[in-house]
Amino acid sequence: MNKTRAIAGAIFAIIPLMLSACQPAVTLPRGTDYSCNLNENPPVTIARTSRGDLPVIQWKSTTFVASGYTPEKRCMEVSERFQTYYQSGLLHHLTTGKMNQQPVICVTRTKGGDCSGLLITLEPNDNPEQVLNDLVDPNVRTIERSGASTGEKLSIELIPELRSP
Repeated sequence: MNKTRAIAGAIFAIIPLMLSACQPAVTLPRGTDYSCNLNENPPVTIARTSRGDLPVIQWKSTTFVASGYTPEKRCMEVSERFQTYYQSGLLHHLTTGKMNQQPVICVTRTKGGDCSGLLITLEPNDNPEQVLNDLVDPNVRTIERSGASTGEKLSIELIPELRSP
């Protein structure tokens, strides 16, 4: 009799598990994943969103190769920064600034705030404001060179598909 109860107890314990396995899985909204696609020429930082893959930056520049930063290495490092800032909730606002006497695009905790973390180091002759505008413009996917900076600080909020939840 105890053996029958043990078998019945096991069956009653297994049935709910089997039924729950047959239920359709709940699909949660997918976040954005940033990665570097090295299969493209030039390499491309990609944002994988619920709407599909969005190219963010094409890495054409060879300016930093002498310092050991090939387009492939820059793509991998900057893509990792995008992902890290996204996961930590800091990928909402981008701004321009200077770090180590280099023009940069960085994340900021608030609109109009100061740099909180480096995103991209720019070339010395880049116009940081133009590069930032190009970065968030859905029609521009290559960082363009456009001469001297206006000296004004620019702060932009990312579109919802690209920013942290």
